[in-house]
Amino acid sequence: MVDDTTRGRFSAPGWKREKATGAHGGSLHGATGRQNSDARFKVKVPTAGYYTLYARWPANAAKTVRIGVSTPAGVRWEETDQAVDGSAWVRVGAFRMAAGDRYSVLVSPGKKGDAVADAVMISKNVLVGKNAQMVSVGSPVDQSKTTGPTASGKAAKGSAIVSTARRHIGRPYDYDHAPCRRAMSREDCSCLTRNVLLAHGIALPDSPVYQWYTDRGFEFRNKSLMRPGDLVFHDLNKDRDLRDHYTDHVAIYSGNGNIIHASSYFGKVVESKERYLKNFWGAKRLVSR
Repeated sequence: MVDDTTRGRFSAPGWKREKATGAHGGSLHGATGRQNSDARFKVKVPTAGYYTLYARWPANAAKTVRIGVSTPAGVRWEETDQAVDGSAWVRVGAFRMAAGDRYSVLVSPGKKGDAVADAVMISKNVLVGKNAQMVSVGSPVDQSKTTGPTASGKAAKGSAIVSTARRHIGRPYDYDHAPCRRAMSREDCSCLTRNVLLAHGIALPDSPVYQWYTDRGFEFRNKSLMRPGDLVFHDLNKDRDLRDHYTDHVAIYSGNGNIIHASSYFGKVVESKERYLKNFWGAKRLVSR
């Protein structure tokens, strides 16, 4: 992990260092409009291969910020929205990286010239599927270790839901007709979401259909409204309805267009881009943002 205070591993000429609530280590560097270069993080890549990049920024930081990663084919850029998904590790994407110790992660301001450079980290646990679809089967090592039910009287936060869900990443997929149990070593999609929400005091049935139609929370169909911790549903059997307990799908939104879900294709719980799944049906919010 590298943050903006790591000596010898961060460079941001013209950027302004400032203290900020929710920033990793309590401070960050912000673009001032007068910077003459991108902010750069020096990341050590032990061996060549595919890596997941995670980044962190405070809530309501900036809009439409580009994050670049040096790959053997050149710098690959991804757009992020730093106005949302703040104060938590956010998956930027999976990238092929060469071995070495260099300034390989860049943060570039958007059209308005605003951006925040706070902290980044990489994880090598990546699976590559057909059509170069890449999913993450690892998670940030210094994420929150909060476990167990949410304290009585306090609403669960979306970031806490995501942190709990990431601890399930890599768990084998298994569609089992037996009742889903909290300590189950294998999970299908609705068993995963049930177990994660149950750890925060929210009881749900073990079915994507029943989780959608439960009268808890509120539903919406606009993807732009999704926030970390929301449940995301897909009509995978393409019947223009969400009534198939076996083929319809539920996942947990983890920010920046990503979901955490039990994937039958990859055979385990993974974190990947939501766009890989077809026939988005809707989302449901059961927790506070």
